[in-house]
Amino acid sequence: MRKMRFYRAARAIFGPVFRLIFRVRVNGLENVPAEGGILIASNHISMLDPILLGATIGRPIRFMAKSSLFRIPLLHGLLKLLGAFPINRGSADPASLRTAINSIKEGDAVGIYPQGTRYKKKDPRETETRSGAGLIVYRAGCGVLPVSIKTKGYNVVPFRRVYINIGKPLSHGEIAPSSPFKAEYGRSSEMIFSHILSLLDGGENDE
Repeated sequence: MRKMRFYRAARAIFGPVFRLIFRVRVNGLENVPAEGGILIASNHISMLDPILLGATIGRPIRFMAKSSLFRIPLLHGLLKLLGAFPINRGSADPASLRTAINSIKEGDAVGIYPQGTRYKKKDPRETETRSGAGLIVYRAGCGVLPVSIKTKGYNVVPFRRVYINIGKPLSHGEIAPSSPFKAEYGRSSEMIFSHILSLLDGGENDE
């Protein structure tokens, strides 16, 4: 509860400033479920993506963050208060996956990037996905809210317009793996990402 109060206070204070600096334009806020566990999946173009989404989507989101960030003393406490949890990139991380799955089952929104890593200045259509999103969907029994983040050259800089397009929630039945195997998890992640890519056409790129 303390974490959620801190998250909401931080968003109320800093969200408007952040949206102004990055000229954020949001479409589809009406598609965000007001409650219930859900996986929020977006493309990943900047280290600022969690802040962009947190400042615009109207409910707290628990994000996975690189474990190295939690080794920085002051940042460790801040990330915890914001509801983030560590993940070891580049390898399977059962503890992080359990946290994500349990959080969704408890009714939280958890943020994930199906690409698994950041692709700065690269068109998301030219990137690959990993199987983590599909695995979480299967084990948490949840649906997915697809979101796209778009800006000129896929490079987030101050005062360049950022478009955040929120799609309609995908039900568990639409995108869930048919069996608990990595290939099926991968297929599910690709399906989720295809919905994210379809949202990239909304909005115009400008300075």
